[in-house]
Amino acid sequence: MGLNIPGGSGVTLPVAVADGGTGQTTANAGFNALSPMTTGGDVIYGGASGVGTRLANGSAGQFLRSAGTTAAPTWSDLPSAVSFRAHTSTTAATTATPFIYTTETDDSGGGYNTSTGVYTVPASCGGLWMFGATMYVGATSTYFDILVNGTAKGQSPNTVSNTAVAVASNLFIVAAGDTVEIRPGANATATTGEKLNNFWGFRIHP
Repeated sequence: MGLNIPGGSGVTLPVAVADGGTGQTTANAGFNALSPMTTGGDVIYGGASGVGTRLANGSAGQFLRSAGTTAAPTWSDLPSAVSFRAHTSTTAATTATPFIYTTETDDSGGGYNTSTGVYTVPASCGGLWMFGATMYVGATSTYFDILVNGTAKGQSPNTVSNTAVAVASNLFIVAAGDTVEIRPGANATATTGEKLNNFWGFRIHP
């Protein structure tokens, strides 16, 4: 096979990078000669105008996150797990105040207040959450609302039989600083039973 060289210039094999080659004789070595990577764990992405650009490895456990459009990707930490659970009540509930679950068994974000019964979404922990509750109905029928920032966003079915438990859970999109509480729709009798009164929540994703 002939090789036409403009101007009759001589060619030295392998062809150097400056002459449009790689300066190497194998595919792997040729790729490495053109690659911007320099260190184990490096990643190549399309930089300005699609130019191959080196992104150094992130920290252990991080994931590669797109910045959208033509912006460079970045390494990001996985969202931390946030959850809480409170149970038991020693104070009779009323329609005008939150039902207070007085004992915590979990509160990784530190958002639940055992004195007020209100959960405040911790800083940097907004997103899609699941909140739910159970409430013992001792003396009369009742239901309860799940309130976000003081507005009812979810409701349990009306529990008409005495000594029963009202139950509800739902998905909510909340922001850091939002408050969540459980409030009965009619007076409910308190109980100290951990299995009967529970308030819980966990973040599904940001």
